[in-house]
Amino acid sequence: MENSSGIILYGPSGCGKTLLIETIASENNIYLISLNVAEIFSKFVDESAEKLRTVFEEAKLNAPSIIHILHIGKIAPKFDQAYSAFQRLIISQLISLIDNLSPESKVVIIGEDISYEDINQLLYSPGRLDIKINVDKPNESDRLEIFKIYLKNMPLDDDIILDELANKTEGFSGGNIMTICREAAKNAIKRHYPEILQNKQTLTENELNVIKINSDDFSKAFSDIGV
Repeated sequence: MENSSGIILYGPSGCGKTLLIETIASENNIYLISLNVAEIFSKFVDESAEKLRTVFEEAKLNAPSIIHILHIGKIAPKFDQAYSAFQRLIISQLISLIDNLSPESKVVIIGEDISYEDINQLLYSPGRLDIKINVDKPNESDRLEIFKIYLKNMPLDDDIILDELANKTEGFSGGNIMTICREAAKNAIKRHYPEILQNKQTLTENELNVIKINSDDFSKAFSDIGV
């Protein structure tokens, strides 16, 4: 990436683009800043421009770092869409900040969207976000790794076989797998402490320590979600 300032990750919703970025940052001790449309767009142009400048300065101060821009096509849409004066200023500001990054800054920009064709072409011209990576639905090996990530801090019963879960979830997105894991965890809690959940009470550490997620919890999660 010596001559590039960043990457565009594109692919269907729920396929693990955000999880991929978060995992890369976490496992490599990289400072991560995530931005969405609402955080950038203010009703005042000056505030939006200042927000972008502040984010880039924060990234430089905490380098190595990643600036993750979600739904970047909504911030900087492709040329054939009508731009307001506000959007033109934001696009210009974003491009200027990207162009002023040097390799020594150790800041990488990762834009995320469903399709790179929805993004302003100036953003992925040479030297900017010119590395485009398609993130599609995960294969079985990928699904196994996603299960490991989501379940690494969850107590599992001995009857849980992750390879079987990965095999069973063909066609699932990363988002589907995340939902399955969360629902299985909720089912385990309900099984142990139904009265606590009904009363919306907080579990103590000792109460949490006796909970283990088993295969029945996952079976119910698959059935309830219907994916």
